[in-house]
Amino acid sequence: MKLSRYEQETIVNYNAREQTATPYTRDKAVMRKLDTLVADFPRYL
Repeated sequence: MKLSRYEQETIVNYNAREQTATPYTRDKAVMRKLDTLVADFPRYL
């Protein structure tokens, strides 16, 4: 099933008690950017 650009949302869940955020996206361009950031900055995982 192909999603429209409008449906390809990106959600970031963040809890103030934790030091991490959890991104969720259906946008392939955002996925690639996040993958690049993870590869460039692995110590922040």
